[in-house]
Amino acid sequence: SVNIDAAIINEKTFNYGLTGKMVEECSIPVGNVVLEIIESKAGNDAALSAFVAKSREHGFLIALDDVGTGHSNLDRIPSLKPDIIKIDRSLITDINRKFHNMEVTRSLISLAERTGSLPLAEGIETVEEALTLMSLGIDVFQGYFFSKPAPAAMAINTDMAPVKYLASRFKTHVLEKLNRQKIMENSYKRMAAKLRDALMNGTTGTLDSALSAFITENTNIECAYILDTNG
Repeated sequence: SVNIDAAIINEKTFNYGLTGKMVEECSIPVGNVVLEIIESKAGNDAALSAFVAKSREHGFLIALDDVGTGHSNLDRIPSLKPDIIKIDRSLITDINRKFHNMEVTRSLISLAERTGSLPLAEGIETVEEALTLMSLGIDVFQGYFFSKPAPAAMAINTDMAPVKYLASRFKTHVLEKLNRQKIMENSYKRMAAKLRDALMNGTTGTLDSALSAFITENTNIECAYILDTNG
């Protein structure tokens, strides 16, 4: 993987310089090399599109970095058609405790899948973040939870312990989530039964007051909608 500062892309960078030289000297298959375009620094859109098109002709894979930050432009996803969309760590940090981050990430994952890109979550530092992302459908992870940056010689002997631990925890995580959903569903059913009994025991003139009293007594009800037969 090679980071590309999109702000310096122009016609002079199309020969790939050191990157192209290293790929050739090391006999690395071009399809194994990912060019990561730093999305927050993208400047000239025309030059960027031309660079991506030329890179594809050579066989490089394209990743769009920093997606989800304040600088990112989602319109570059359909125009550049990246192979990989890297969801920025600003959305990933504490995602297990931040509802809005979770929903935005869910939307980005769906967008990536529908446009033929692979969603990647970066900046994962805790098992809770990783488990939440697995539940959302992320298949590729990057972050200190798995490993910190290391020399190539050390990276060959990758420590698989975090991956094995995550796999063992995920099954438990899913079962716990299903159990919580079942408990919540049963709670809703009991509440609905109580409300039905309260309304059936009242008269036509007291239905509004019975409903109001029921909502007041059950503080976990945030709002209620009264529908007619047409919904």
